[in-house]
Amino acid sequence: MVVKIKYPEIDPWRTDIRDEERLEIINIDDFPREVVLKNLGISGFSLVRSFGLSNVAASEIQERLALGKFLSENPNFVKVLKGMGRSSIPTDYQSFVNYYDRPDNGHVRHWENVCRFLRTLSEYKNLIPSRIRVIQKVLEASLPLEKDEVAMAKIIQEEVEKIAVIEGVVEFRMSWDRYNDLELCYTSGKVHGHQRFSAALNPQRLKKYPTWIDKWWAFPLGWFGIIRRVKKKIDAQNREYLDSVYRPMVIDRPSTQLIDDILRGLKSKLGGIDWCKIRQQDICSVKHAALKVFFSYSKPGLFLRIYDIGNLSDFHVELPEFKFGHFRGYSAEMQKGVKQIRAQILEEVRKIAASRAENAFRDLLREQRPDFFDETFKVESTATDRHHKWFAMETFLNEVDLRATYEAAQENRKFFYEKIGNICEVVNLLETVRSNAVKLTKNLCFPNILSNGEHILSFEEIHPIHLMGQVEKIVPIRHVPNINSQMVGITGRHGGGKTTICETIMVYIWLAQSGIPLPGISFSLNPKKKIGMVFLGRGKGSTCQTMVRKTKNLLEAIQDVEGKNVVLVIDEVGTGTQESAGYDFGWSLLKTFAQSGVSSVFSTQITRLAENVRDELDALIFQVDDKHNVNPGVGGGGLPDVIKQEGLDKLLVHD
Repeated sequence: MVVKIKYPEIDPWRTDIRDEERLEIINIDDFPREVVLKNLGISGFSLVRSFGLSNVAASEIQERLALGKFLSENPNFVKVLKGMGRSSIPTDYQSFVNYYDRPDNGHVRHWENVCRFLRTLSEYKNLIPSRIRVIQKVLEASLPLEKDEVAMAKIIQEEVEKIAVIEGVVEFRMSWDRYNDLELCYTSGKVHGHQRFSAALNPQRLKKYPTWIDKWWAFPLGWFGIIRRVKKKIDAQNREYLDSVYRPMVIDRPSTQLIDDILRGLKSKLGGIDWCKIRQQDICSVKHAALKVFFSYSKPGLFLRIYDIGNLSDFHVELPEFKFGHFRGYSAEMQKGVKQIRAQILEEVRKIAASRAENAFRDLLREQRPDFFDETFKVESTATDRHHKWFAMETFLNEVDLRATYEAAQENRKFFYEKIGNICEVVNLLETVRSNAVKLTKNLCFPNILSNGEHILSFEEIHPIHLMGQVEKIVPIRHVPNINSQMVGITGRHGGGKTTICETIMVYIWLAQSGIPLPGISFSLNPKKKIGMVFLGRGKGSTCQTMVRKTKNLLEAIQDVEGKNVVLVIDEVGTGTQESAGYDFGWSLLKTFAQSGVSSVFSTQITRLAENVRDELDALIFQVDDKHNVNPGVGGGGLPDVIKQEGLDKLLVHD
């Protein structure tokens, strides 16, 4: 009875993300997604397609972070994963045999991988992430399947090795080019053989007993012999079908695959002969010759014996007639007949060899290789095995008795290597993020995801990842207060980094809700459903039109969304029009945000707006200086300092 395993649809890192599980980004054209992925070196990873989860998928974010921490803190486990190559059941006969050749009764390669995976996990006990623990339990339950698989392989090997017995003689045309390099070309051959298994077998044609036989209400039918008669009829039909396909196929000509293997073996055998020396003799100055070979292919492999080199037309081996009757198994009488045929062929070969005793070509070859015409040597038979054996293996694997084991073994491999592959891609993603984040800071933190109803967005230090490679020096962002359903305003000097702060906060929310570590120190938040932004430098139309259009998008998108699930950033509120009009617009907009309960961050150059929002709406207002430091208070744009710094003051007319 094959071990039945129910494989759960579970991935350590889920990639089948539904639309409702994705973080919605309002005004997505303002979000530097591709730049961030490129700077972290992960734009080519397939996992990034599942980045940006919403609060609906909070549990998935937690699972990813737990997996990431486990992999980061346990390098030995990662080392084991990286050293674990995929192992599938071979489709080549000899590879199949080698695969199940287990020295000292060790594990099959696939099951060695499984056992090594489980042994390594056992070292961590309670530290294992929940999804990997589920995978661990499933694999532990599947371990008895190895015994079934090995038993299946043994049956197949025992049967397939009896499949074909082919013997005969073949002739090759020998020729030499002007460099005395030998060329061989098959000309003819006489073969006798049989193949026990027919490729015509289709297991789907075997009839099964009707399912009603096992029903409780059918039990009385057994008293009258009805069930027995039904089974007997079906058995007879199946037996008739099997008799029509389970019979030997008489082989009377060499296959292309057999000739290819013989050719390769002969070229290797003849490669060490000094043909130039032989052909310099007057008696042997021939352009062509016939190479005659006896071959035998059966369970031990393919064996060759070169028994003559002579004229192309001189080919006299006569094979006796040999036919198989209806196949009922290999009886002693049939085996005796096979031996008689083999003896007759060998006798014909012996006679020809004796009749060529005075052949000059033979004498010169014997000078170089005394046993040249007497040695029987084995050659590789990969192509012949595949042609005469593998199709039979496929048929065996689809038989009722073995199909369940084969399918169970394949299903186990599919499950195991899909999960290992998923984890390994996460490992590569984490290592790539770490190697690129070190360009910004040595600090790397896993975000703290809060799911207990709290409303929070806080950090100690973050870095503008999207500016990597664009500016000479990247300054970390610190001292920004917690954004807990509050409004935070950024004022201060032109070029001080107000826009950068707003952009970086959005980037970090997206990355945190993707489940990866972040460059910086201590980043915490409750998962958001939507984030939105307005950056005036991106978009068509005038600055004022861009602000109005994008602001409208924000307000429409946050309707009927709980405030704690939204973070908005607006750059340069009130810019693009007269200051008085900009103030009125900004006041109305920020008051709307305050009443909605969303968390918001804005920057502005209108100091009166910043002061009134602080005093009337309890906003937290900060200013950035020329060194990008963030401090409490309302700061001006510092335009005179910028004019002087850029040297414009020398070109202007002053009173």
